[in-house]
Amino acid sequence: KKEAKEAAKKSKEKKSKPTKQEKKAEKEFWAAGTGYGHGGRNTDFNLTQYLRDEAAKAQHLGRLLSLLSLLLDTGSSDNVGAVLDTEDTLHALESAQLDRIFEAYLRNDSILELVKFQELYEAIFVLIRNVCSKNVLSSLFVRERGGPGQSSVFSLVSHMNGLAAIMKTTLAQAEAQKAESSVNTDALEHLIDNIQLTFRAMKQRRQGNETLREGSRGTSAGSGEGGEEAEGSGGGNNKAEAQTSGSGSPLKESKQEVYEKELGPLQFAHAPVKALPHYHYAKKSCEINAEKLTRILGEIPSLHSTLPLHPESAVFVRVDPEHMDTMCALITGPADTPYANGCFEFHVFLPTQYPSTPPLVNLATTGNGTVRFNPNLYNCGKVCLSLLGTWSGAKSEQWNADSSTLLQVFVSIQSLIFVKQPYFNEPGYESSMGTPQGNSRSCAYNSIIRIATVRWAMVEMLKSPPRGFEDVVRRHFNLKRQEVVRQVRAWIAEESEPTSTRLEAQLNLLIPLLNGL
Repeated sequence: KKEAKEAAKKSKEKKSKPTKQEKKAEKEFWAAGTGYGHGGRNTDFNLTQYLRDEAAKAQHLGRLLSLLSLLLDTGSSDNVGAVLDTEDTLHALESAQLDRIFEAYLRNDSILELVKFQELYEAIFVLIRNVCSKNVLSSLFVRERGGPGQSSVFSLVSHMNGLAAIMKTTLAQAEAQKAESSVNTDALEHLIDNIQLTFRAMKQRRQGNETLREGSRGTSAGSGEGGEEAEGSGGGNNKAEAQTSGSGSPLKESKQEVYEKELGPLQFAHAPVKALPHYHYAKKSCEINAEKLTRILGEIPSLHSTLPLHPESAVFVRVDPEHMDTMCALITGPADTPYANGCFEFHVFLPTQYPSTPPLVNLATTGNGTVRFNPNLYNCGKVCLSLLGTWSGAKSEQWNADSSTLLQVFVSIQSLIFVKQPYFNEPGYESSMGTPQGNSRSCAYNSIIRIATVRWAMVEMLKSPPRGFEDVVRRHFNLKRQEVVRQVRAWIAEESEPTSTRLEAQLNLLIPLLNGL
């Protein structure tokens, strides 16, 4: 037994030690540096074949849906559609999980991507409209989901309708400026019309169903149904679905859900940005070439659903309806930073060479040129960021025409500039991080920023909110008024004189403004 144990031990040790060939293979495997246990070299995955298969699958599904639509079409001579409008057919479609399949495809909120699978999405929208014309079958698509994080076909189409409205405005701007694009605009306009027609059909059916319920059960019985989303609003960006408990009674909304519900519809909109008297890039020429227009058509509408939205920090954007390369952004300061809950306005412009060159970004919240909020944010408004080409950095940190986006710029400002210890953003200062001297200087720096945040990003913002962001500022501070007061009082308690007195003076100005909301 002892000899057997020794033999087993030696065998185990031998197996655990890799051979020279295994070591060489392992080194080659990790050489690509992609992480996640995959070097990307030894794989049979064929991207071209995968894309070809996906296109074939989409084409096949599109044709099947078209056949189903043909059966349900009320305009057919044998009126088969009316015969099929039964509970049995509804159960059959539910068993086939048709609504779930549609929900999966409708979560793709890039309208330019939808154009690539035009046959499939046209079949989806036509079938939805045919189903919505039926008294029994219509419930398959117009009903709401009852669980957290679940989106119904209606809410997804509503959201897509908001994107379509933005895309339509963007196309109108391009046409007015006689800009050309590599995008098939005819196919795009046809898809937009399809989306908007489908949304109207679904909305009309929901209203009709609600009227029938009220008539049969009384108005009070129909009060449990959620109200209609405003056309083009996208149902609050789909970021805060209504939730119910198992008994059907509404659950108490969390702070995040309330914030998303109130601020979501205001996150993206059009506003006459270029006409603003203080817009930093008002004199810039708005030339739009094919490459720039194609990128704008892909990026701008997608901001409607991709911008960060959270009570601890959010990004709001306004795009000029006549100049789609001209915009403003409002970023709320992240929690646990000296910028917390403040509102900071940025002016953004896409130059003629965009996306070959990065966007231009300027901070407008500077206390009339008196405050430098960060080593990367100058009092003249200059924003220093490798991504913008205004600061040196590694190649991976710089703007890439193929992969970098406006969203990336906004998130970089939010997460890389508005940080907990901005003092260490100054080149060379990071070496003192963690030392008594470095920590002391960082605290002193934060004291200055805290005062400036309360004065210019809170008090002045409430007194004179930036044009186009008036409702955003008021709702943001209205929802967070108690938190803001607690936060400033906590800062006062942490600070010594004269900073605490200066913060106290700003708080005395802030409280009446908050109470007046």
